[in-house]
Amino acid sequence: MTSVSSATGYGPRGRLLFNGDEKKYELWETKFLGYLHLQGLKQTILPGAETPEDFHSKNETAYAELIQCLDDRSLSLVMRDAENDGRKALMLLRDYHLGKGKPRVIAMYSELSSLQKETEESITDYIIRAENAAAALDNAGETVNDALLIAMILKGLPVEYKAFSVVLAQGEKELDFTQFKVALKNYDDTEKSQTDTSSKEKETVMKVSSSSRHVKRKDRKGHVSFLVDCGATSHIVTDKSKFIEFDKNFDPDKHFIELADGTRTNGIAQGRGKVNVSLTTADGNVANVTLDNALYVPSYKQNIFSVQAATEKGCQITFNSDHAEMIATNGTIFDIEKHGRLYYLYSINVNSEVKHSLEEWHKVLGHCNVRDIEKLESVVKDMKITDRKFSDCEVCTMGKMTQHFSRVADSRAK
Repeated sequence: MTSVSSATGYGPRGRLLFNGDEKKYELWETKFLGYLHLQGLKQTILPGAETPEDFHSKNETAYAELIQCLDDRSLSLVMRDAENDGRKALMLLRDYHLGKGKPRVIAMYSELSSLQKETEESITDYIIRAENAAAALDNAGETVNDALLIAMILKGLPVEYKAFSVVLAQGEKELDFTQFKVALKNYDDTEKSQTDTSSKEKETVMKVSSSSRHVKRKDRKGHVSFLVDCGATSHIVTDKSKFIEFDKNFDPDKHFIELADGTRTNGIAQGRGKVNVSLTTADGNVANVTLDNALYVPSYKQNIFSVQAATEKGCQITFNSDHAEMIATNGTIFDIEKHGRLYYLYSINVNSEVKHSLEEWHKVLGHCNVRDIEKLESVVKDMKITDRKFSDCEVCTMGKMTQHFSRVADSRAK
């Protein structure tokens, strides 16, 4: 038989000491019974088990093993009422730490319903904590089904797991708890890998070019405004031409936009990708900026700049009563202007080239002569003719028509 003596505090007993924490009792008992099984005493101490040979002697030995692993409070519970009786002592410990009284059941339900994942807690530890709370209720005679346990876990997840919750709620297949654990763990691993990749690449929202172009502060001609929104989780751009790259896997029907009132609608965002804009800096220069994972929403009348998306990339944004500013990771400062109760960033169209076909230019310029329009392209800055095909203009044809009146008198009626 394996020796269990441990004068140094290490060895089996050193690892099996119960610290009196009621939440960890079930775990401790499982390990303790495993240890007794190695000693051939498990059937002796288990309540309701068959009585082995030499029960009295083995039961005393099991009691001696048990009390070596208890804290002072737990030892006080059994030392008088179950002296030298290992089986009875284990029953007393179970009744005390895993009791079925109504107050304890209510407390356990409260613990389960108030589950919240801690900031530094791993998703595995969070799931284990939820399982322990459900197991404690099961031991008290209260059945916690998979659907209830999954709902409580989802409720306690932070906002970073909202996408997982939405996909799970809309899924046609109902998962049992084992499948749910696997799905949640896989999602967590995927999110971590994406975060690690983005941090290694050190992508930033602000990429300042070497352009020395200076823009007057009050000159807003050609500028595009971005409403600075602390509630938005993604940048929103209404002009498709600003996108330099689109996510081919993006499905508008599966993407939902949730407003502040809780309403959720799909199909609004028509695409997602990278956007290049040129923002004016605090000193009046122009900085080229890349907005990652921006949503293309043509139905919106206002571009939206997400504070959350910018700060996640390392930017710092401060708001004051009369103004605000944003500091990029490279130190570039952008003024955020306040108008009324709203804050705006301004973008300028550095590439102001205007492109139209010859027919379109003909209409824009008030049905100007086609040959003159072609000559204008070489002398007018940023004017570009994309298609030189031209068919007869109906308006011009009608405008050139003249009326002719006959000067010969009509013959008189006879």
